[in-house]
Amino acid sequence: FMVALFILTVQIACSDSGGNDSSGDTDTDTDTDTDTDTDTDTDTDTDTDTDTDTDTDTDTDTDTDTDTDTDTDTDTDTDTETDSDSDSEQIESSPWVVVNSSSSCPHVDLGNQVPVTYSGSTEGLPVWAESSRLEWQDAPVDTLVFVAPEDGDYLFFVETISESVYLAAAVKDFESEQYFSSDDCPSDGQTVELDVGGASYIPDRPETLAAGQEILIWVAAIKWTDILFGQYSLTIEKI
Repeated sequence: FMVALFILTVQIACSDSGGNDSSGDTDTDTDTDTDTDTDTDTDTDTDTDTDTDTDTDTDTDTDTDTDTDTDTDTDTDTDTETDSDSDSEQIESSPWVVVNSSSSCPHVDLGNQVPVTYSGSTEGLPVWAESSRLEWQDAPVDTLVFVAPEDGDYLFFVETISESVYLAAAVKDFESEQYFSSDDCPSDGQTVELDVGGASYIPDRPETLAAGQEILIWVAAIKWTDILFGQYSLTIEKI
């Protein structure tokens, strides 16, 4: 009997499951599996690939271009230029020029050839002449004699070489315009007064001479210069 009752109960339960499921079991099946899927997988991808690439390309080749060639330009050429202006600057005199004793008048014989050049100094020479017109006073005087080789016009160029001095030349008397000659040299220990000026003082025009004519040239410093002697050169040319 018990077995028959159990079978009946089972049959009833099975028939209930095949019906409209009107049983109070509404089967809401809330299925709490909301599938939140906590695997958020935000893909933070920690490999941020900041690419630190430490090769900041600082280019350790600093190449500061120290260029050890400091180019101090040792160039030992200190430009001492031996021309110390101690009257050592040389302008070659013509080979036929004869220089006599410093106490002689004429002191220099220029001969009778042109062009002729003489380089000398008035330092240590006697005060052979003075000239109020030319402002020569207490200055050593050089005396040079020249003989014209032929008739013609001759230019006389005087260049002062020393600094702080100005040298001038005279070749003829101012009033008479007569050329000086060796006959005008004073006796030893004597000083003559010369009346010279104009073109004779800074020759800038030719002097007309006859063949064989002798001319005496005086050279001295102007009294208002810092010193009363110095080196000079004299050149005579025929034009």
